[in-house]
Amino acid sequence: MSPTTHREPGLRQRKKAEAMRRIQHAALDLFEDQGYQNVTIEQVARAADTSPSSVYRYFGTKEQLVLHDDYDPELLALLAAAPGSIVEALETMRAGMATIMAGWERDEVEDIARRLRLMLEEDSIHAAMTLQMAEFESFIRLALAARDEPGEAALRTRMIAAILVAGLVAAIRHWADTGYGDRLAEVLDEAMATIIRAARAIEG
Repeated sequence: MSPTTHREPGLRQRKKAEAMRRIQHAALDLFEDQGYQNVTIEQVARAADTSPSSVYRYFGTKEQLVLHDDYDPELLALLAAAPGSIVEALETMRAGMATIMAGWERDEVEDIARRLRLMLEEDSIHAAMTLQMAEFESFIRLALAARDEPGEAALRTRMIAAILVAGLVAAIRHWADTGYGDRLAEVLDEAMATIIRAARAIEG
C-alpha cells in the first residue's frame, strides 16, 4: 500500500467511525463546558444521542474519549507494509501523514487541540496517554525490527522507535506551547523530517 493509496473502508467501518467522531466531539464539548471530572459517560451518551453501552463499546474508558485517534492504526499499517529500509519506511510514514493531514477540516484540528489540552491538564488522561505511547512505541519497534537481518543490533531499532514517538510527542507539545498558532501539519512534517535525519544517522 502506497502512502497515497488507502483501502476504502466498508459501510460498517464508516458508520462506526462516524459514530465515534460524533461521540468524541460531544464529549469534548461537555468536558470543555463542565470540566472533565464533572462529566459522566451517561451525559456523553445523551449529548451524542446514543446509549452508555455504545460509548463503552466504542471507547472502553472515559480517558479514551480523549485519547482515541482515528489515524494511529493507519500509520502503523503504512509503516508495517512499507518496502525497503527503516529510513525508507519512515519516509513512507511521513508521506502518509501528509496525505492524512491534507484532508483535515478546521474542526478536526480544533478537536485535536482540545484533546491535547485535556491530555496535558488531567492526570488520569496523561497517565493513560503515557501507557498508550509505550504501546505505540512497541508496535513501531516490531514493524521496524522486521527489516533487520538476524543478528543485527536490536538496540538500534529500539532507539529509532523511541526517537519517533518522543519526536512526535515533542512536536505536539511544541504546538501547544506556542498557543496552537502554527499549522499542525507543518509542525508534524518538520518533526518527521528531523526524526528521519536522526534515523539515517543511527543507521550509518
